[in-house]
Formats: sequence, C-alpha cells, structure tokens
Amino acid sequence: MTDFQIKCFLAVASTLSFTEAANQLFVSQPNVSRQINLLEEELNLTLFHRNTKSVRLTPSGAILYDKLKTLTREWEYALTQARKVANRLHGHLTIGCVPWEISNSILSQLLISFQTDNPNISVRKERNRQNLLIEGLKSGYYDAILITEHDICGMNDTVQQIIYYNPLCILIHRDHELFDMNDLELSDLASADFLRYNPCSVPIEKDYLFKVCKTYGFYPNIVSEFKDFEEFLYAAEAGKGVSVICEETAILSNPYLKLVPIISSSFEGMPMKLVCNKNNPSKELRELFKFAKNSWHCVVLTS
Repeated sequence: MTDFQIKCFLAVASTLSFTEAANQLFVSQPNVSRQINLLEEELNLTLFHRNTKSVRLTPSGAILYDKLKTLTREWEYALTQARKVANRLHGHLTIGCVPWEISNSILSQLLISFQTDNPNISVRKERNRQNLLIEGLKSGYYDAILITEHDICGMNDTVQQIIYYNPLCILIHRDHELFDMNDLELSDLASADFLRYNPCSVPIEKDYLFKVCKTYGFYPNIVSEFKDFEEFLYAAEAGKGVSVICEETAILSNPYLKLVPIISSSFEGMPMKLVCNKNNPSKELRELFKFAKNSWHCVVLTS
C-alpha cells in the first residue's frame, strides 16, 4: 500500500467519482482506477461498487474510509509540525484563500499591514478551492484560511475573525426575460429556476442562497447543484438558471451574465472570515488574529 494509493482511495471515496478524484490529484482518471485496483488486490477487498453510471463504497470500503481519513489528517498535521521544527520555520505562516480576485486583494493588504508591524514573521499566501482549503486547515497544511462564513458553518473548534463583507448579487443571464428589468429584486425571481454553488456540502437550511431567498418570502426552486465553480459558471452562461452569489471580478467582466446587487437591511453581505484551528499552538498565528481584531478595519464592499 503506497501513499499515493491511499490518496486515490480517499479522493474517490469522498467524491464518489473517479474523474473528480483525478482532477483533485492532477492525474489521469485511468491512473486513479489502476491505483484503486492495485489497492483492492493487495488488501483482497472490494472497496467500491462501480458501473458506468455510479460509484459507491462497499461496507468494507466505508469502514476503511472512515478510519483512514481521520488517520491521514492526524498524520499530515503531525508531519507538518515536525517539518516546521526540523527546518526551524518558526516565524512562518501559510495562509490559504479562496481564488476570487477581491478576496486575494483584501487578504494581501491585511497581510502586508501585518508584516509591516511584524517584520520577523514571514507569510506565504496561496489560492485554493473551498473544499481543499478546509482539508488543508484540518491537516495543518494551512495555519489559517480566508473563506466564506457559510462554507465553514459545520466546523467546530475554530477561531474566526470577519475580515470583510462581500456583496451578494443576483446572477442572471442576458437571455432571461427579466434581464433588462429596472430595479430587479430577488422576489421577482420567486418562480425562477435556481443554480446552487455548493463546494463544501453545506446543508440547504444553512446556505446563504436559502437564507436570502427566505428573507424575500420564497424558497428557491433549485434545479442543479455544483461543487466545481467552473461547472456552475458554465451552467449560468448556458442560461440554465439564476443564482445568488458573492460579487466576483470574473463575472463582472462576463458579457453574457449580469450581477444585480441585493440591497437589504437584513444583511450587509457575505461575511468573509479568517479561520484557524483553536488548538494551533503558533504564537505567530495568535499575533495575526490579534492584529486582525484590533488593527484591521473590517471592510464592507459596495457594488
């Protein structure tokens, strides 16, 4: 059993898709299938029931997945901490951020200001998808992540600090009958088909899409859900439905789509939070959160 085989198994088990697992691991789908076959042969176990339409864990596979995902996170966290000690990387922070331009710009300004006050602390920032940010935080790869509030609503034992509020907007295709409507409000779309971007498997009742629509007196008719933002965006570009999303530069420049700001006294926008594990012992991380709380002025963006 190799480390790569374990990674392939965990990726397929979490996504129930050999193709999506391959995308996560940046390898080919046949390579993932081959690694799973080798693992099943070595263990003399069938880990997945698969056919041309679906993939699901066998009872043996489910037990192995439940144990391995916990052990893997603990191992990766221990390994990360050991490497920090071995390489004397005290004074270094790794911060993850959602891939949006606005988020990265604001986080950069926060970190630059922090480093001006703390020149002995080095900081590395990198972009990643929401689900990988969360996994990286749990494993200890990231010291902290900047992510939407609703994506981490199910996480416990964390410290969270709001950094800014991202405006919420109606996402609508130019071919929609209400595209040119003046003063379009969300309630005007009560009977429309909705697309839901849900990379972290947030329960519907905790999703901002559900909460915002409820504020306007209706429940969204969700016709499709997407974990991948590019697939979500492609469906929106094809006119498959409307949605409610955070303001994003990539969509603002899209000629086929329009973002209509949602203006309501019930909410300022989507809280974007800096999040870390409560049990992270890093004194540098404590300094960052202290700075974010006391010296950083929370930004409220306006569309």
